[in-house]
Amino acid sequence: MEPEEKEDRTPLLKESQLGADLSSLCRLYPVLPPIPGKKYSWDADTQGWILGSFFYGYIITQIPGGYLASKIGGKLLLGFGIFGTSVFTLLTPLAADLGVGYLIAVRALEGLGELSTQKSVPWKPMLESLPLWAIVVAHFSYNWTFYTLLTLLPTYMKEILRFDAQENGFLSALPYFGCWLCIILSGQIADHLREKQNLSTVCVRKCFTLIGMIGPAVFLVAAGFIGCNYELAVAFVTISTTLGGFCTSGYSINHLDIAPSYAGILLGITNSFATIPGMVGPVIAKNLTHNFNYEFIGNGCGEA
Repeated sequence: MEPEEKEDRTPLLKESQLGADLSSLCRLYPVLPPIPGKKYSWDADTQGWILGSFFYGYIITQIPGGYLASKIGGKLLLGFGIFGTSVFTLLTPLAADLGVGYLIAVRALEGLGELSTQKSVPWKPMLESLPLWAIVVAHFSYNWTFYTLLTLLPTYMKEILRFDAQENGFLSALPYFGCWLCIILSGQIADHLREKQNLSTVCVRKCFTLIGMIGPAVFLVAAGFIGCNYELAVAFVTISTTLGGFCTSGYSINHLDIAPSYAGILLGITNSFATIPGMVGPVIAKNLTHNFNYEFIGNGCGEA
């Protein structure tokens, strides 16, 4: 008997990745600092609310998105979500001209387009699961630093390190390029340790989460003590963000380990809590932009 031919899911993977990339670009649009010639006179507190407003809509979608996916299908839901996010992104400049309230509303509506794709499951056993709440804590802690740096790193590069727009763009992207490489490599290493070195899944997940939490915390705290050494500042922030990629093979994939059939809804639960840092982190951080040392030290301690 000939072996059954496996379905090639590479096109689906590529399309899903493209959709995720488009959503991320829409999310990052207002994060980039303006070039000289300011048009809006928003104080730090207002900028913080604007940067966090995307997540006001985003947090609502995490669990209800699963129900909608089961009713209309994940493909259709993903398409409508990305389309809606793109449309509201195009409306962002107009909303900014109309006023801060309009801009915050449009950004929140963009977040609504980030619908997840889970199915409904029994809630009580999951909410009583200690491993699930451990993932919630890890996810929340990691995202506090991740979202804060994501929204404020370009500002740090421009206002503190005084890089021009071109240097700012490259150096702000460098930490996330390192994180991308680390995510790929850590996945390969984790699989090798489990399959070839016979390490338990629990051991691998804990070790990679530890590296992805403590490593970034150490370098982020160190970045708060180096003063005006630009080279070290960029190096430490880059290493910190890069090491965070280990978490992808740690707590981030742990949903599949503890409940493979319901990994999607578990991610919806943990990501709902982990979205809170995206809502309040930029507001707090923007009020500390006069002293990024405190921000780096606080984020590092929080992640540790």
